[in-house]
Amino acid sequence: MAIRAALVVTSALLVSAAALAQAPGAWHGGERPPLKAKDIDGQAQELLLYAENYRNTRRFGEAEAAAKDALKLLETRYGPNDRRLVPALTALGGIYFRQARHAEADPYYRRATAIEEKSGGGGDPLEVAKSLQQQAKLLLNSGRATEAVPLERRALAIYEKAYAGKDWMQTYYIIAANTEKYAGNYDEALRLLERASAIAAKRGPAARASVDIDVSHVRFQQGRYEEAIVILRGVIAAYEQKFGRDHQALAVPYNEMSNSLRKLGRQQEADAAKKRVQELSELNRPAGGR
Repeated sequence: MAIRAALVVTSALLVSAAALAQAPGAWHGGERPPLKAKDIDGQAQELLLYAENYRNTRRFGEAEAAAKDALKLLETRYGPNDRRLVPALTALGGIYFRQARHAEADPYYRRATAIEEKSGGGGDPLEVAKSLQQQAKLLLNSGRATEAVPLERRALAIYEKAYAGKDWMQTYYIIAANTEKYAGNYDEALRLLERASAIAAKRGPAARASVDIDVSHVRFQQGRYEEAIVILRGVIAAYEQKFGRDHQALAVPYNEMSNSLRKLGRQQEADAAKKRVQELSELNRPAGGR
């Protein structure tokens, strides 16, 4: 299931891995070094950085252990329902999600969301939105799109309030539209994509065409293959004008068009579109890979 989105866990306690790499005595793999911080907050921060580094190198068992150690420290210091636990909870959710262990990731995201929502006005709405989106993504990946919809809608409402008029709302509209599409709510998906398209249009026809690909996906799901093909021909024209005839970006609309043509029984045209995908792949293959 293609779900576009880049969902980033942030918190005051969790700094970037890049910052860790630049720090004196930075950890670059191997066994987890002794903690340097003397206070619990500092130790939890170190553990979460190690957990992130372990996760990024696919050492998931060690990532899980470090994040759980951080959570245990924070629970001991602040109790089970303090907002300062959220980075450790979302880190654990992310570790399990990365391994497709969705059932184990879900309670950590749910707990993080509940803590943020019950923090007496001190919670960060954007942290709530991120947790809601992670839960929705888990449900989508488990084939439970209908259950994901209300979570995604709550997240989108938060983003719209926080980022009204900002261009990056395009991404959130597309994520929400995909959730609606997989739930079969095609009209709502198209409404959200119209909003995304209006934002993209400010950057030109090619940017708007990238959203039109998502529109074609909805038409395909509806079985409206002719409409999908018309949309994709427009995408190809916009991409060729912007990037030239042999740019790798053209592979996506040609591939999608091949799928719609095949559904209509237009096998020869579908094969031609697929052949064009292969040609573009060859043209854009790195010299060393030929």
